[in-house]
Amino acid sequence: MSIFLENHFNDMKRKSIYTTTMLFIAYLLSTPLIIANIHTGESNEFNLVNETTTEEGSRMNKSILEGFVNTLSTLDLSQYTEASAAVFRDAFEEARIILATDESKLTSTAVEDAYVKLKNAVEGLESISVSKNLLFNIITYVETELQDETIYTENSYNQVSIRFAEAKAVADNSAVTQVQVDNVVHGLLDAIQQLSKVADKSRLEAAIAEAEVFVFNKTYTADSWEFFQEALDHVKYLLKNIRNCSELDSSNGINRLNEAMVNLDPAVDKAPTLTGVDNAKQTGYQLQAYNGYLQIESYIPLQIKVYGITGQLYTQCCVQEGTTTIELLKGIHLVQLNDRIHKIVMR
Repeated sequence: MSIFLENHFNDMKRKSIYTTTMLFIAYLLSTPLIIANIHTGESNEFNLVNETTTEEGSRMNKSILEGFVNTLSTLDLSQYTEASAAVFRDAFEEARIILATDESKLTSTAVEDAYVKLKNAVEGLESISVSKNLLFNIITYVETELQDETIYTENSYNQVSIRFAEAKAVADNSAVTQVQVDNVVHGLLDAIQQLSKVADKSRLEAAIAEAEVFVFNKTYTADSWEFFQEALDHVKYLLKNIRNCSELDSSNGINRLNEAMVNLDPAVDKAPTLTGVDNAKQTGYQLQAYNGYLQIESYIPLQIKVYGITGQLYTQCCVQEGTTTIELLKGIHLVQLNDRIHKIVMR
């Protein structure tokens, strides 16, 4: 998929900001942007995301900054106040220096920092006359591309709706200043940037079902059970309020629930070491875990079931009196001996 942009603006500042907006959207979508001049027939394609990464994260491709600089190279600064034009000149020159510098000598954020500084300088240009071209284009974008509010969280979409109403009011007002126009443009763009998609409902439902199966008919210590119950209730709350649950909220909630499941402590005989002679007389067996093996010394018939920490049955058997040895992988296991559950940690 590519984004195709026709260059037909007369107002250079509006054209520059509009181009920047499309570059930003294309950058988020990881898709090429094609800018065509309808007067000359020339077109340029920009690949906006650098495939290489560093330890600090993804490095912005110079194509974004280069396309922006090329777009602004013919900007007539006589249309703007001297103070705002001076800020622009400084940012523009810094961007040109960055483009001329070998990437190996740049920090991972140098290109992006120059881009943001130049973008802010363009947005800060104070025009002598009022132009609403960019405002009209963004309004059209919201009306055509962001109409399905059900895929976004209610709170984030409400912010877009509020900023959109403000933008429409300014667009319809012939007495506004350029500062007022620019302010609503920035506000609407910020709200669009903060849009959060609604979480996948099925992930929350699956996490709840797995947790409830995991603890079914089992008893745990009060502290570990309280932590688990709070985590489970929180995931249920997110599911109940799915319209305001973002994908990040969902992931955080599920991760917390999984952590609570791992830290559940059975209410009886949770120690993985030998239970002792006195305790053996009461339970009818002794347990010992060492070197990847679980050894069970039984004095009564036992039904043995070994589960993984997620509740998956690993092995089971029935034994009479004597010694039984079971090989186990490293990790946490739940061992059920008749009606008792033991938490075993294999190191």
